[in-house]
Amino acid sequence: MAYKITLKYKILLIFLSIFLYSFGQEQATESEAFYIFETYDDFKQDKGTYLGIFNGISTDPFSFKIYYITPDNKKDSKVMNSLWGFKVGDYYFRYKRGRWNSPMLIRGIRGKVFYYEGELFLTMMLHDSDSGTTENTKNLVLYSDDLESDFIKIDKFSKREKDNPMFVELIPCIEKALDRYGYSAKFKSLTKCIDSFIDEEVD
Repeated sequence: MAYKITLKYKILLIFLSIFLYSFGQEQATESEAFYIFETYDDFKQDKGTYLGIFNGISTDPFSFKIYYITPDNKKDSKVMNSLWGFKVGDYYFRYKRGRWNSPMLIRGIRGKVFYYEGELFLTMMLHDSDSGTTENTKNLVLYSDDLESDFIKIDKFSKREKDNPMFVELIPCIEKALDRYGYSAKFKSLTKCIDSFIDEEVD
């Protein structure tokens, strides 16, 4: 499946903030349809299960939970740990399990699959804001060979993909971004590189 996701909630702003904090349930400021994909095959066949309207998130080191309003107007929640991924509004997320459990926004596919830390975007939706927050700075940008393979840290990209001519311009951009000081500066620069690379294919 090849597609491009156009971000409704822009992150490449000078006011982007990334800082560490713990938060519980947050309330959504606008309605977003919430679907879950139990497996990759469910996602591939677009057989998501509709649960209701996205209404909040809570997170801890071991799990990630989404709150929602059911079709019969009741509040409920779903732990993401055992799922392949989910969809909120127009945005698809793949769930990363491991030491840092986190939802990863599928930014797009061009040769590889690129992901941004999903908690940022979910908090943007909750607050109808151009900036988001996360306590997970370990997985700000990841990639994978395909939508079933393991996640790979973006700092491994240059070494692993150095012989791929598709990435001849992307690699130096990523290397320069990784040299920036601070999580926010790195993240903003990395997403600028990847956004330009993905969007270039469809321009």
